[in-house]
Parts: sequence; structure tokens; C-alpha cells
Amino acid sequence: KKCFSYQPYIAAMLLGGIAALVCYVIGISLFELTDDNWYVTIKKFYLNNPAYNASSPLCHTFLIFTVPALIFSPVGEEIFFRGFFQESLKLNFTERTSTFIECTCFGLIHLFHHGLISNNGNVVFFPLSGFIWAVLMASVAFMFVQIRKHSNSLYPTIASHASFNLSMNAIIFFLI
Repeated sequence: KKCFSYQPYIAAMLLGGIAALVCYVIGISLFELTDDNWYVTIKKFYLNNPAYNASSPLCHTFLIFTVPALIFSPVGEEIFFRGFFQESLKLNFTERTSTFIECTCFGLIHLFHHGLISNNGNVVFFPLSGFIWAVLMASVAFMFVQIRKHSNSLYPTIASHASFNLSMNAIIFFLI
């Protein structure tokens, strides 16, 4: 009987946190704290959300937006993208092609976080920074694919995705 190992989870979580930090460094390096920085627009989305209460302590606001981001996005997106979608694509394409398609779709979906956003009923398009954000998210998706491939499980991938979201929100709320 095989023993359970925490090592894939620890490695996956470290990779998720590092990936969020890399996205932060790239965003700050290229766009500083302007609206072209993806973490700035995500923060503005949070602050314009009805769940946001300006009189609440920052740590409460952080938790309100982070707890769902630790559960729903990692579980739902990993089951869909690295589970169902990836495996369905493999039925008709090579592993390399199915990975490319899946990662590209993951990156494009995240344009709704930054790149193609709604602002007071108007659609705002950030062509350059949106493209970079989509490429970064496709790269993060590729990292998730590799974690799944090496662990042969979605669970470390979910942990990595949750770690990415936790790190991203910590950066958004406490550094930006």
C-alpha cells in the first residue's frame, strides 16, 4: 500500500505562490500602479463589489474575497480545465496540442479579470496588458498541467491554484 506524501502538495503550493509573485513583479515592472496592471484592475473590481464595505477592517475584506477564491475557482477550474476539458481534448488531439488548447482557453477566460472588463456598464479593453495577462495565465495553466502530470492527481493542482489565488489576493490587498 502506497503511503500518502505531502511533498507534491508543498511543492505545488510553493509553485502557485511563486507564480503569483512573478505576475506581480512583471505587472509592477511594466505598468507600475496604473490601470494596465492586472492586479490593480482586479483590486478595483473587488473594491467596486457590493460585498466590499469601506468601514470593515482590511483583513475582513481580504477574507471575504479570498475564502471563495481558495475554494470555488481552484476546485471548479481544475476539475473543468485540467480534468474534463484536457481529457476530452486528448481524445482527438495529441497531448501537446490538447495542452496548448486548454492553456490558451484558460488564459483567454482570464481576460475577464483584466484585459476585457466592465466599468460602469462600459467595456474597457486593455490590448497590450490584457494580452500579457492572458499569456501569463496560460503559462500558469501550463504549470498546473505539469503539476497534474507529475502528481497524476488533480489534488496538488487544486492546492497550487489555491496558493496562487491566496498569494495574488495577499499582494492585491496588502502590497497594492
